[in-house]
Amino acid sequence: MKTIDIGSAQSSAPGIAKGTLNVGDLPDGSPVDIPVVIVRGASDGPTLWLHGCVHGNEYCGTYIIHEFVRGLDPAELAGTVVALPILNRTAFQKNQRMSPFEGMGGGDLNRCFPGRADGSVTEQMGHAVYTVLKLHADYLIDFHTAFSPDTRWALFADTGGAVSAKGLEIARAFGYRHTLPAPAGILGGSAMMAAAWSNCSNSPRPSPGIGIRSRSTPSRFTTDSSFCCFEESGWSPSSVRMVLILCSWMMVVRGPGSQ
Repeated sequence: MKTIDIGSAQSSAPGIAKGTLNVGDLPDGSPVDIPVVIVRGASDGPTLWLHGCVHGNEYCGTYIIHEFVRGLDPAELAGTVVALPILNRTAFQKNQRMSPFEGMGGGDLNRCFPGRADGSVTEQMGHAVYTVLKLHADYLIDFHTAFSPDTRWALFADTGGAVSAKGLEIARAFGYRHTLPAPAGILGGSAMMAAAWSNCSNSPRPSPGIGIRSRSTPSRFTTDSSFCCFEESGWSPSSVRMVLILCSWMMVVRGPGSQ
């Protein structure tokens, strides 16, 4: 098994590894570290990357990621799950959409990928996360939160070709009534679209993008998720289907009317 290093979390054998990833520094020089969990299966396979709280007040995906990871048994898993429950820690700590260290009109992490190592606090986050994501991820699920009970749909990056076709098929595995294409020109700078567009610029790791949106409140955990699968991953839509259905199930059972 190849070693997967994401910050201080290192995995080279079946089991669970935990650590943190440094995603930047505060204005006073304090490091900003976010939690990382790597669940390594008993046999080799593709890597599913989950991350949540791109927007600090959209934390329902964080609950879902924790519950999903706790339910995994490495002995029954082929491949790897990488989970980063909270990307935008500074915004999460203030329960607000964007980092409190960003000025008005900027700082949306969902518009900052692939980021900049020498950029603002949020651009540093985007750079740190995207650097390791593109090295290890075969599929990306990016959890967000919507604020109306009827908001529940799948979104995929429609950049064309086989990558988009696979993204569409995986998005449909969630079983939502609506599956929507995200064409070029929208959601620029999101992790989903940045990964998809890397496929259009001769990236060594081609990547199509997908996304899902559904409603969430603190007591009703359904989410808006963005997906990205990678064409050279070795996972077909049918082989990833059960993972996606499990994530979808955890969202749906906490929909409107649930406690």
